[in-house]
Amino acid sequence: MAEVTIFYVTFPDEETATSIGNTLLDLRLIACINFFPVQSIYLWKDKKESGKEIIGLLKTTSQKVDLCISKIKEIHPYEVPCILHQPWASNDAYFEWVHKVTSP
Repeated sequence: MAEVTIFYVTFPDEETATSIGNTLLDLRLIACINFFPVQSIYLWKDKKESGKEIIGLLKTTSQKVDLCISKIKEIHPYEVPCILHQPWASNDAYFEWVHKVTSP
């Protein structure tokens, strides 16, 4: 079964999500990013915070996971960015597209 790795990453705003997404696309680390707004409530340094964020779903191959994590950490503005990833079952045609797009 073909698998595509999906990253779940939060961003402070649409501009940051777009910028980081474009950087990862330009480097061929991801094939696609979808993002949408959310309202978040969380604890940060023992204080309850809330605010609007952007969630990004980034698609790549398992071979690019470590490179994606490194690059996101390098350019993300959060002190502790949320970078979650998980392999997902995929139809063969979508897997082939993601693999082709992320190959040099």
